Amino acid sequence: MNRITPIAEALGRDNVDCALLSSASMMGYAHDFFEDGHERLLLLAIKSDGQCALIAPALSVSQARRHGIEDIRPWNDGEDSLALFRNLCEEWSLRTAVIAVDPEMRADILLQLQNSVPSAMFHSADKWIAPLMARKDESEIQKLRDAAQVVEEVYADILPTIRVGETESQVAGRLQSMVLSKGASLNFCIVATGPASAEPHHLSDDRPIRTGDVLLMDFGCELDHYQADITRVVSMGPASEQVQEIYSTVRAAHNNAFEAIRPGVTGAQIDAAARSVIDSSGYGKFFTHRTGHGIGIRGHESPNMSPDNEQPLEPGHTFSIEPGVYLPGDFGIRLENIYGCGDAGPLKINESQFEERILEL
Repeated sequence: MNRITPIAEALGRDNVDCALLSSASMMGYAHDFFEDGHERLLLLAIKSDGQCALIAPALSVSQARRHGIEDIRPWNDGEDSLALFRNLCEEWSLRTAVIAVDPEMRADILLQLQNSVPSAMFHSADKWIAPLMARKDESEIQKLRDAAQVVEEVYADILPTIRVGETESQVAGRLQSMVLSKGASLNFCIVATGPASAEPHHLSDDRPIRTGDVLLMDFGCELDHYQADITRVVSMGPASEQVQEIYSTVRAAHNNAFEAIRPGVTGAQIDAAARSVIDSSGYGKFFTHRTGHGIGIRGHESPNMSPDNEQPLEPGHTFSIEPGVYLPGDFGIRLENIYGCGDAGPLKINESQFEERILEL
């Protein structure tokens, strides 16, 4: 899909002369060109009048042509790729321009571009492109649902296979294999057991799963360039009263945030809907992160469900709801699904919901 026109219009409204996109996610959104130049200069330049040009390593040219990019300016290894950028700046009168830059651009490449046009002003392109990416159309929402279905199926498939004594890494490896078997790619995976479940961004290791542990699985996949992200927790055997209490609290917080979703409500209000439940339970200081993040082509994008986000929700916004309580050295509970904002209320991207009590394996 070609989205050059709405991007150009967004730039023009604020007198931004050009956008320079370099990441697979941004170029993919703009022109369906999901390519990564890594250390090589690969730039999709979009002028506010709608002109579009690609500066590309020769090894990416055929892919770019397949995706309908017409103005391609190739270079071979050993050639001065920045000369192509300088020439483009002369042609488009960008020497003293206002330029929006891909927020995921490598710092070394950005510094070279800035040195090439020292009189230009550079800003993050997120200000103009992120709001466009945030508003999903029906085809994008369906792609998110397709990706969500993959991780839900994998979660259902892996539960009967988990055994006391195996390690976090072993479970994570099976999760990856199961995702791949369904035609998707695993973009991240956290398997955390016992005290490690109280580390929100735990790196899975060789810790064995023990009877009585809380086991947390936070993983996602990419399918047709769109992302999925879920978190589920189970108890390895009977759960303690405290585990059940905190599970119920987090589940109530999650549901309260879900019920608050509608156009006009801010990300801060969604966050407050979840946080108020956990605060009232006495565990507020153990809820240490925002309630959710936007999701689409990028795993984390606008809008965030965070205390500092006063941006009103709009139909088509999609995001996670994932409150959590983490008791250091003991255990943690986080429950995550993906939702969207519809015309009158919430949309479910993940169809599966959470059990009333924590599942005991």
